[in-house]
Amino acid sequence: MPALLLTRVGFACLGVVLIAASIGCQVYDPELLPMVSDHDGGDAGSDAMVDAASDAMGDASPCDSEHADCDRDPDNGCERDIRPVSAGGQGPCLPEDDCVKRENAGHEYYVCATARSWNDARTHCLQQLNGDLAQIVDGAENSFVAEAIAASSWIGHSDSVVEGLWMWSSNGVPFWSGTSTGTPALGQYANWSSGEPNASGDCGVLSVAGLFDEGDCAAPKPYVCEVSPDACASDDKVDPGQCGCDNPDVDGDGDGFAICNDECDDDANKLVPGACGCGTDDSDTATDSDGDGVPDCIDGCDDDMSKQEPGMCGCGEVETDSDGDLTADCIDACDSDPLKTTAGDCGCGNPDPDRDGDGTADCIDACPDHNPKIAAGQCGCAMADTDSDNDGTADCLELCPRTYAQSGSSRTPTHKIKNLTGSGTSSAQFGVGGSDLGIPVRQPNGQIAYVFGDTFDQDGVGGPGWRAPVLLRSASGFDGDGIDFTSAAGGQYAKQILDYAHDNGMTWIPSDAITIGGRMYLHYIVGGIGNVMWTQIAYSDDNGETWIVSNARWEANERSSLQQLWTWERGCDGYVYVMSTKASRDQAIILHRVPETALLDKNQYEPWGYANGQWAWGNAPTTILDGDFGELSLRRVENKWVLAWFNAGAYEITIKVFDSPVSDLTVATTYHPIRGGAWGSENDTTVAQLYGGYIHPDSTLHDLHLIVSQWNTSVGWPYRAMEFVTGIE
Repeated sequence: MPALLLTRVGFACLGVVLIAASIGCQVYDPELLPMVSDHDGGDAGSDAMVDAASDAMGDASPCDSEHADCDRDPDNGCERDIRPVSAGGQGPCLPEDDCVKRENAGHEYYVCATARSWNDARTHCLQQLNGDLAQIVDGAENSFVAEAIAASSWIGHSDSVVEGLWMWSSNGVPFWSGTSTGTPALGQYANWSSGEPNASGDCGVLSVAGLFDEGDCAAPKPYVCEVSPDACASDDKVDPGQCGCDNPDVDGDGDGFAICNDECDDDANKLVPGACGCGTDDSDTATDSDGDGVPDCIDGCDDDMSKQEPGMCGCGEVETDSDGDLTADCIDACDSDPLKTTAGDCGCGNPDPDRDGDGTADCIDACPDHNPKIAAGQCGCAMADTDSDNDGTADCLELCPRTYAQSGSSRTPTHKIKNLTGSGTSSAQFGVGGSDLGIPVRQPNGQIAYVFGDTFDQDGVGGPGWRAPVLLRSASGFDGDGIDFTSAAGGQYAKQILDYAHDNGMTWIPSDAITIGGRMYLHYIVGGIGNVMWTQIAYSDDNGETWIVSNARWEANERSSLQQLWTWERGCDGYVYVMSTKASRDQAIILHRVPETALLDKNQYEPWGYANGQWAWGNAPTTILDGDFGELSLRRVENKWVLAWFNAGAYEITIKVFDSPVSDLTVATTYHPIRGGAWGSENDTTVAQLYGGYIHPDSTLHDLHLIVSQWNTSVGWPYRAMEFVTGIE
């Protein structure tokens, strides 16, 4: 029986037995012996084979076509999925029938006697899951494999990818670079025969003496396969390879070394920058054209022994810095001025201060404290040279410009343009949430100021940041997007422009503002609508940034309380005309005039009244128009006088147009552009809980812009100012 069995299995295992009887082997014979194993280290041709033969002839359970009982262990049955690896299986029990299985350190080795080319041998190894030609990583493994082979056999090293770089086929890890005088790569194990490698072949051989050789890849030889456990269960790599698990072994330049081991991953000739850097052959280190001791390959100025980089002045020019400002003289137009590198507006040796931030240095700015003027012009530094009627003479030199603007050919239909305060508006950037009024007035510098009443940081009434009045600014003129605020008195956070505290609900509400020359005047109410304590005038000489409270003050009960809520406008005769009413939205209006040079002299205000059968200045004030007047706005627009007001009795914004401040307002042309309505029923001409109605100074008769407020007193929001436009005349 033993003789018969040895005859059937052939000489592959027998050869191993004859070399070292103590070395166990497994032989798979599809006709007779599924697996033969020397379990006790004895004679592989005696009891182990007899036991295996007995098992083969016994009543072992049959396996289906996709499984096999490779280990002949009845406890696990047909344990191996022998489908191809490409189909999700583990491959055959053996790479081919005459292979002998060995195990060491958790790895399986298959010593195969059939002589094949290196590529053909590898193809057979790859049939098994995680299989490839054997990789030798240390001396112990080298001894183990060498003891298992009977003749020189193919293993997995090759330099076919990069000539002279020997790599393992199973994971692409280089282990040797060069010929017999080369060096180990990446600290890997190598055990070459003397004089090897010598470029005589591209495929790896292991001799029976355990030495690495190279051979002709096409030559037939026995081979050794290795099946490794999956050391990288978290990714598709079986072996950590060069870069470790979860890191792909990408070789950017095709030199055999992955990016993780290649500092010059775009230079196939270098792994490290060396003296000359990636992309440059280090043999150039021998060339030093300028004799400065720095090789040309890293010398940015290889013809200038004093420089290795061009610096600011370029090769061949010394980097002198006479003024010590860290800018070389060659590019420093002010090489004796440590504070400047260009002459600027004022020249070297002179700083270029710009106090007013208008982009023009003070040395050439005739108005260094007044942005945007750089010359005094007709009106002086503090005032814009506005010429409303385009006659070549600035308004400041004309008592009454003929017109502020020219109307278009058709009247603009009444409609809302936008919200001016609250979230999503340009006021929010200055800390203005809920606010109202927004009385517009042209500043001396030509910008438009808007004076708001009670203002809060958040939308609605109440919460932090209660202040009043507040001033925002915009450029003059209109565009299709409506008014956008560009600055605020106080800077980034709009401040309260009058100095007082909101004790016990105290508030100061703006009534109207006017500009005469370089000064702005603000009339305001102390106490608020329906609770007036007195009214007063403050003035500003710096375009509304700071305000001084004057002594011009009116008690609440003066003129039968009809001098509380004001609006005023310059006439063409040197007077300012003041229309006023009680701050209760239920009284008529009266008229005064005052020389525009005496706005702060209370005694200079002269009433307009009817006495002895005629109207005259100096008479006791007489009502000029009955009604329920709220907020007022009197402005000259083109060649007309226009009065807009909140008509509390009619619940609307009403407008009258007339020729003179002393015209009979009862017969003046009247318009009703915006009416009050219910919440939920608003449109371009209907606004819920409206008030205000201030005329913008850039308006024309056909394009009259109004600042209208609304306040939902039930819930506190909306509480905001809005921009509307309408056409009259």
